[in-house]
Amino acid sequence: ELSKQKAQLKLEEVDVFTKGMRQFRMTVFNIHPYMNLPGGSLETLDNIKREDCIKFYNDFARPNNMVLAVFGDIDDKKIEDDIRRLFKDFKEKPLPEKLIPEEPPQKVPRTSEIMLDKKEALLIVGSKTTTINDKDKYTLLLLSAIMSGQDGRLFKKIRDLKGMAYNLGSSSQPGVDPGYFIFYVATSKGLINQAEKIVLEELNLIKKGEISDEELKNSKSSLIGSELMGRETISALSFILASDELFGLGFDNYKRFEVEINKVSKDDLRRVAQKYFPENNLVKIKVLNNGPF
Repeated sequence: ELSKQKAQLKLEEVDVFTKGMRQFRMTVFNIHPYMNLPGGSLETLDNIKREDCIKFYNDFARPNNMVLAVFGDIDDKKIEDDIRRLFKDFKEKPLPEKLIPEEPPQKVPRTSEIMLDKKEALLIVGSKTTTINDKDKYTLLLLSAIMSGQDGRLFKKIRDLKGMAYNLGSSSQPGVDPGYFIFYVATSKGLINQAEKIVLEELNLIKKGEISDEELKNSKSSLIGSELMGRETISALSFILASDELFGLGFDNYKRFEVEINKVSKDDLRRVAQKYFPENNLVKIKVLNNGPF
């Protein structure tokens, strides 16, 4: 397993987006574990022993730290009886104390440039945001849809109008602790500064509340439609319900999505953009190549 993971990490070392996201996380977070990628690094993997894996399992794989979701054409009573029988010796025990440091406030913008021997360049602009328990997460999702959905502002300005990007988008990642939000544009080295200018200009327009009723309506419809499509399979829905229950949101949290998105107003979008994207809270990452273009 270690060999497989190391091979995957070596592939990621030459992937523009993975390289950029690793640098972003290490720049936006200085001390919080969110600065680390889930897959680890070649250095950390070399330090993991079999005993570490066994200890981790014994410490955290406990019934008081787990959610079991069963979906499908099943006999409820039989499944419950089987689960109780199979897990009857699985006993609760206190979990290890988790001493996670609190990330200090960011006072000035942070920037970083890294070089990679690839044709394309990558721009990431983002900031720390909020938690999964904060209703601002719904507004941030809608902001993402307005900016980089298929009919979003960045698609129209950067990709369709100016033909400047190979790929672009945005992503809101709230966490148990405050997470992050990013805009990303894969383009050429010669166009990366112009792409950055457009991203910041459009973000500033949101901060001023310059959002049309039609744009708001269409973005809500698109976001809700995408969310409903994402729940169409049993595996997807079971994952969502189990995760939400595990994180304390409740297994039926998904039922609130459409209501919460439809509640978001233009004033909410303006407030959230001003709150999470002031100049001092921004992080800008550029992955560049060594060539002239």
